Amino acid sequence: MHATGMMSCNDQFQEMYAGLLGDQMMNGPNLTTRILASLSAGFTAALFSMPFDLIKSRLMAQRPDPLTGELPYKGVVDCVTKIVRTDGPLGFYNGFSAYYGRCAPHAMIVLLSKDSITKAYRNAFE
Repeated sequence: MHATGMMSCNDQFQEMYAGLLGDQMMNGPNLTTRILASLSAGFTAALFSMPFDLIKSRLMAQRPDPLTGELPYKGVVDCVTKIVRTDGPLGFYNGFSAYYGRCAPHAMIVLLSKDSITKAYRNAFE
């Protein structure tokens, strides 16, 4: 989910920011456009993947109750149900700023590297 949210949106954000900033994109987008697009793509990656990551983390971290020996969650559906019941639908996004702070640098490194490698490849072989 993380990569899907990041990769699928980056080109769209580049086009949007190029239009807003007046970037002609003759030789590809300029650095400012690329940085803004990668930050925005990191945001969409965090937005799309956080609920799944939260569920995975809760299921992985669960410990049996010391008295009954039962686990807090019986599975994915039970975990989702309990999160919605206790925290509401926005409970899937508790701690979003910290999660985005982890996703944004990763997205920037990956996407800026991808753009540089693609540009170098095109210059070498086209």
